[in-house]
Amino acid sequence: MRPEISGKLALALETSSLLAHLVGSRLETTGQSQLARVARGIGNLAFAVSLPFAVKSTLSYIERARQSKRRNDK
Repeated sequence: MRPEISGKLALALETSSLLAHLVGSRLETTGQSQLARVARGIGNLAFAVSLPFAVKSTLSYIERARQSKRRNDK
């Protein structure tokens, strides 16, 4: 998977995680603690799933930068 795609997937999942936590917070204020717990659980899962994509993207970009620097140093 190209780093651009893995980075976009990571960002989408991280955004989903934040939105799920926002929904959980709103549900908590309305007294729906069970649904809030479910929403936060979904948010935690989305964040955990995003991590491998983010790591892959980051490592790919670091490797690209190293290769570019090596070419420029020659």
